[in-house]
Amino acid sequence: MKKSILLLIILSVFLKGWSQPCLPEGIGFNYQSQIDSFQINHPNCTKVLGDVAIIGEDIENLQGLSSIVEVEGFMAIATCYLLGSLDGLENLKYVKSLDIQWNSQLKNLEGLENLKSIKWDMHIISNFSLNEIDGLDSLGYVGGDLQIAQNPVLSSIIGMRSLRNIGGGIGIWENPVLSDLSGLIGLQTINGELYISDNDALTSLHGLDSISAPSIHVLKIKDNSHLSDCAIRSICNLLDIPFMNTDISNNAPGCNSEEEVDSACVSLSINSNEISTHISIYPNPADNMINVILPESGMWENLSADLNGIHYSNINTEGSFIEIDDIMGKKWKEVAFIKGQREISLDVSYLPTGLYLVRLLVKGSTYATGKVMVVR
Repeated sequence: MKKSILLLIILSVFLKGWSQPCLPEGIGFNYQSQIDSFQINHPNCTKVLGDVAIIGEDIENLQGLSSIVEVEGFMAIATCYLLGSLDGLENLKYVKSLDIQWNSQLKNLEGLENLKSIKWDMHIISNFSLNEIDGLDSLGYVGGDLQIAQNPVLSSIIGMRSLRNIGGGIGIWENPVLSDLSGLIGLQTINGELYISDNDALTSLHGLDSISAPSIHVLKIKDNSHLSDCAIRSICNLLDIPFMNTDISNNAPGCNSEEEVDSACVSLSINSNEISTHISIYPNPADNMINVILPESGMWENLSADLNGIHYSNINTEGSFIEIDDIMGKKWKEVAFIKGQREISLDVSYLPTGLYLVRLLVKGSTYATGKVMVVR
């Protein structure tokens, strides 16, 4: 028993000496020599409690910071004119906020492969040699805004494919050779503005398809001179929501106005495997009860394709539901349809004031949508 207790004490002392929080006041690096001596001056420092500022014209590598696993404060890597990569940060898993700006020789983000989560914002701005955003294979969550801007040779953001959720908005602007957004194909929700502007080589918004439309609060797609393909699922669903703050302008034909995109969305819905047509809802606005009416059966029967194996005759049978979601994507109600039913009354008296999306779901696919404003 005494030996066991002694072993635990020795192990506890060993672990404390091996890994520990440090630097609650933060630390700044202005010279390469400071980075090179970090592990000598701060042995076993793996969790920095304060901010980390890496700002120095002669800094050319970050190898001396390889012991850092977490940064509880802000991390800025800026005006490091000789820095070519972020090698040395390969053990970093968490940071409160990450700023990467004005690093004229930085070509990629290799070195951040194990970064999993950023609590607040991530800014990648004005890195004049950055040609691709890779090295972010593990990043699944950014809690604030994601901004990618003014990177003159950035052509790809493919390394962000693991990103699933953003707690703020997205801004992608003034990246003149960025031609596609496919690196964001895994993104499911944001919580703010979607802003895409002044990306001259961008031709399509594909890559943003999977974002939940209600999670987009403001939409601004403008001044992208070659952008002609904006009719993707997330944008089409967003334009179905009334009273949205949108600005689609000064892009290429096909995406030069909300009307052009809306028209392209109608064609897309007819030719795709997922229909999204309109549900009628009255009264609207509502306070206590709403009546939901499905589209006329002919709208479905006129379609020649067998849509995901579901014909109109299967609507209103087992597996068909009406769902009510708020603009944040939260589900408030789900009601099964009875066979042969085309109209249903729903109690909304418990819903807070706000805008809600009403969807007809059949075997997991959205087949019709409508909007209702609940007021108190």
